[in-house]
Amino acid sequence: MCESEKPGHGLEKKTVKRRCIDVPEMAESLTPVLLGLHAFTGCDSTSAFRGKGEVIPIKILLKSEKFKKAFSLLGSSWKDNDSFLEVMELFVFGP
Repeated sequence: MCESEKPGHGLEKKTVKRRCIDVPEMAESLTPVLLGLHAFTGCDSTSAFRGKGEVIPIKILLKSEKFKKAFSLLGSSWKDNDSFLEVMELFVFGP
């Protein structure tokens, strides 16, 4: 991961921080997880998480193996699973 700073322009003169993520390194293990996360959160303009962005959900996701497992399983089965629903509720609403 790398970080850089870029001065703002226009009306906002704030410094903009940019972060780089080594995607190839993470891609193999996180691809099913990120697909599940995107399916769950959708894009910012059409989801219930509108205005929240993707950074916060990704940070929450990466801190918990329980969340990673749940999102990798998302869509793999249509059976009701109470423990899965509990994990997803915990992800959305917190402890």
